[in-house]
Amino acid sequence: MLQAGTGRSTSSHPLDRPLSRRPGEVSLAAFTLLFSELVQLHQVRSSSVPEFEAALCDAGRQVGSRALQVHWIREGKKTRETRILGILQFLSSTIWPGLFNKKADSLERGVSSKSEYMIHDANPLPTVFCEVPRSLGGMNPNAFVSGIIQGVLETAGFGCDVTAHRADEGGSGTRTVFLVNFHDDVVERDEMLEGR
Repeated sequence: MLQAGTGRSTSSHPLDRPLSRRPGEVSLAAFTLLFSELVQLHQVRSSSVPEFEAALCDAGRQVGSRALQVHWIREGKKTRETRILGILQFLSSTIWPGLFNKKADSLERGVSSKSEYMIHDANPLPTVFCEVPRSLGGMNPNAFVSGIIQGVLETAGFGCDVTAHRADEGGSGTRTVFLVNFHDDVVERDEMLEGR
């Protein structure tokens, strides 16, 4: 159907839509292809599963560091988070949607230690189409995402170690838990700031 006087169609035909995407939006197919190539590159270069996961984590760390730097530049903020809980909430509610088009499912503090936090995501975007071959055993491709988390936190001044773990949810499948373990000096700094 044509719109009166304009010669334009009012239907929502795919050819009528603009080709450009919103700023920052990337095609899932393009992202999946790029991630697949990254995984294959590190798989060929690695001789063991831990070495493979470490290489993916290092690649993710660079992405996380740059993602935070780009956010700071775009937002032009003069202040930065100084508290552990603040930076984790910022990561899961601001940086995470910028990278994965959704917020992290949940953020929890560990029961056993003051330095331990968990970020839950039922279906992390980078590994939506990943299937680990049996020959790689317990390899977790979400090491890349754990590297992104670690890169963001270290760039913000929060030294930590991040690992990815699969958690079985009974009949509803599995989810990924990213375990963030902050270094002792970061925890001490946070306790000192809490006392102010």
